[in-house]
Amino acid sequence: MEPSPAPSPGTNHGRVEYGPFATTHWSVVLSARDRAQSTSGFEALSRLCETYWFPLYAYVRRRGHDADSAADLTQAFFGELLA
Repeated sequence: MEPSPAPSPGTNHGRVEYGPFATTHWSVVLSARDRAQSTSGFEALSRLCETYWFPLYAYVRRRGHDADSAADLTQAFFGELLA
């Protein structure tokens, strides 16, 4: 039996559902390391942020934070990571 896909955020009466965590492609991580030197590095970093934003947000929600606080904390995490 295959797991059902996760619903879109906000479609489950305030409960956050999540699907499987994305597989990390280390070539993308290594490319993102060079974000300041190349356009492809910046694009790789963008792809990583887009891939992992919602799973991290869902984790914070499961820890008891409301939607706005979870979004702020997730953004702060990425800000610290990139600094």
